[in-house]
Amino acid sequence: MKDKKQNSGFNTPKNYFGDFEDRLFHKLNEDTIPKESSFTTPKEYFNQLDSSILQNSDSTVYPTKVIQLFSKRTLAYAITIAACATLIVSISNRNKTLNTIDNIEITSIESYIEEGNLEMDSYDIGSLLNDEDLTNTISEKEYITKDVIEDYLFDQIEDTSILIE
Repeated sequence: MKDKKQNSGFNTPKNYFGDFEDRLFHKLNEDTIPKESSFTTPKEYFNQLDSSILQNSDSTVYPTKVIQLFSKRTLAYAITIAACATLIVSISNRNKTLNTIDNIEITSIESYIEEGNLEMDSYDIGSLLNDEDLTNTISEKEYITKDVIEDYLFDQIEDTSILIE
């Protein structure tokens, strides 16, 4: 396809922009443009302006009407609705059992820790226990006795000369 030029229909005369400056200065030099401003203010206008504004203004002060945002009736309704909502929520929560440490099975806690959901190492757990807890735990539940340890070592170690020393 051939490139078609679109014609907008608007044309400028020849040398329009070249002669524009000369024509503009020629028009400015003609006497058709007035030399003085035609806008004027009356004599003593600014001196009398304050007094004329004060005469035209109404100096009567009307009392303002105060409208309360919340009437006592609306406030009473809001308090009643809040009390009813609180009562309903407390009654509905009374029937539900709360999960406490006593209600959760030990196996559930162990599986939770073994799956890696609890990010605590033995140092963190040890810092939570005090000396009294540790001594009570060891003294109450002593699973391994000296006899059990000696039997285990005799069964597992081939060189028993180490044990005799």
